[in-house]
Amino acid sequence: MIKKKLREIRDDSYQASFTASTINRQIAFAGIGVVWIFVKSEGTELIIDNTLLWALGFFVGTLALDMLQYIYKSISLYCFFKYQEKKIDKKGINKDDVLEEFVEYSACWNTPTWIFWSIKIVLIGTGYFKLLHFIYSNITSHLL
Repeated sequence: MIKKKLREIRDDSYQASFTASTINRQIAFAGIGVVWIFVKSEGTELIIDNTLLWALGFFVGTLALDMLQYIYKSISLYCFFKYQEKKIDKKGINKDDVLEEFVEYSACWNTPTWIFWSIKIVLIGTGYFKLLHFIYSNITSHLL
């Protein structure tokens, strides 16, 4: 059994979620690129298979949730910071020392962030499932 400080476990968790978000974003863009490979055109009209359209929707959805996740986190942390800063300032603590004060931070502030994170992981998985389904069905139809 390995012993670790709780802070290190928390930091590992944050690093893992950051890495998952980065990979999720990259494979969403890759998925969009793969979908466009299969788009056909007739004159000025683009023709896209319905399954690919769903996959594209899931990829775009995961990117939208990615943005919402970070917008929410930025705004909520800034509001929390300003609230705490004003609260500490009322105690008469030197402005330079305010940033060194310990504050209680409820996990509920991060709940929406984790919800966005979880949904975007599900969306990317669903998008790739749709994309793989399209590829598999086209391979099997050409082999038969």
